[in-house]
Amino acid sequence: MKKPKKPKKPRQSASLQTWKNYEARVSDWKKRCNQIESDKRAKQAMIRKHRAG
Repeated sequence: MKKPKKPKKPRQSASLQTWKNYEARVSDWKKRCNQIESDKRAKQAMIRKHRAG
């Protein structure tokens, strides 16, 4: 997952929409990255549990 590219700061209302889209994409991207990270941690925890048991 690559971070979305940042558009130029909007000055007129037309590019304000692209800016909002960008912010939505970034928050999406952050959520997905967090999801991947927590998945990795969960898997490692499972592996540790199995080894300990």
